[in-house]
Amino acid sequence: MKAILTAILFVIATSAHAGGGLANQLSGAWRGVGVQDGAESWLILLEVGAMEAQAAYPEIPCGAIWIYGPEFGGSLSAVEQLTYGKNVCIDGSMLKIESPSYSRIIVSWVDQCGIEIGFAVLHRDVSAYNNRSAELAETTLTQMSRPLGLSGRSGCVPLTS
Repeated sequence: MKAILTAILFVIATSAHAGGGLANQLSGAWRGVGVQDGAESWLILLEVGAMEAQAAYPEIPCGAIWIYGPEFGGSLSAVEQLTYGKNVCIDGSMLKIESPSYSRIIVSWVDQCGIEIGFAVLHRDVSAYNNRSAELAETTLTQMSRPLGLSGRSGCVPLTS
């Protein structure tokens, strides 16, 4: 069942987005800090292209390709396919990518039930402004100001392999 879901998401992701839109606006190098379960944090280096993005998590270490899906409501969906570090990162996560401004991306990792399991704020990668402590503080404050995930109304039971 998991293989079927992954195949369906892959077909949707590759056919629904033919390049352009938000991905083109976000093209280039990005950097920020992600958080998971409120405590664990990790550095993200992201290179956004028209058809996919390349993500590196050097502190974990693992890396992935983000395969874009459809755009909706000013955000872009994607599926994260790990390229290395499969023993330490979650493969096949669904992503929601938002860009409230030219220089800022907000990324949410969601599970099969739509519940947010990871969150990050990224900025265009300008070495003079890179400061991991400040990036973590911004990510944490931004996450705290957002509405919580779907857990309160979700009756979803995650698919298992």
